[in-house]
Amino acid sequence: MTIAIYVRLSLEDGTDQESASIVNQRHLLLDFIRNDPDLYGTKVLEFSDDGYSGKNFDRPGVQALLKAALCGEVQCILVKDISRFGRDYITVGNYITRVFPFKGVRFISVNDNFDSNRKGDIDSLDRAFRALIYDLYSRDISKKVKSAKLRLAQRGVNINPVAPYGYLKAPGDKHRLIPNPQAAPIVQRIFTLVANGTSTEKVFSMPKKSLRHRKSRSALPAVTQTGSRITGAGQPSTGLSGIGSISAAWYMGNVFGPA
Repeated sequence: MTIAIYVRLSLEDGTDQESASIVNQRHLLLDFIRNDPDLYGTKVLEFSDDGYSGKNFDRPGVQALLKAALCGEVQCILVKDISRFGRDYITVGNYITRVFPFKGVRFISVNDNFDSNRKGDIDSLDRAFRALIYDLYSRDISKKVKSAKLRLAQRGVNINPVAPYGYLKAPGDKHRLIPNPQAAPIVQRIFTLVANGTSTEKVFSMPKKSLRHRKSRSALPAVTQTGSRITGAGQPSTGLSGIGSISAAWYMGNVFGPA
């Protein structure tokens, strides 16, 4: 008999080495084989997908596993839990209850205490609920992450992984931006130029040294706020790309602080 162990991790760990979770899954499955009299001493093949979601079966490792099972190359499939095999409960259920039994392939999920050789396990209500829960959990967590990011963005909380030019991540608070003392003068100068009518194309073509110079704040108009548009006294609000209608005076005084 040939046993296929299948291991999967949803996200890559960002290194050239195998993810620690993959290694742990492998150790768990090999220990299970060594401690099971029916499995000990059999040939073992490994199939893995590191960095692939379980919401579909478009994974190279699982496709190779299914091909080997359907061709009779393996007689038993061993996984840590059913969610490692897949989170789509309809497809998972079809393989476990129909395809594998038809091909004579035994399916074992260690942590779920599931063994298709045990009478009643295949059609057990517990197994069906577990598969459904795995599927719903995957969908639910995706919605929650998107919703949480949207709420943070609506509150004005920075959720970008890197700070935009002119800012730094605040120490101890990755969601708060603080001015970058090196780039702040350039950003202030850009806002002043655009607020005074200079085109963005002309600003872009200016030498970096010329952008370091900025006018005194005393020459800037007083700031008043009307509704959601902030303007200088006696001066129409200026639309600046990416930040809405805001005057250079307000930006410099409230974002970057006193000169």
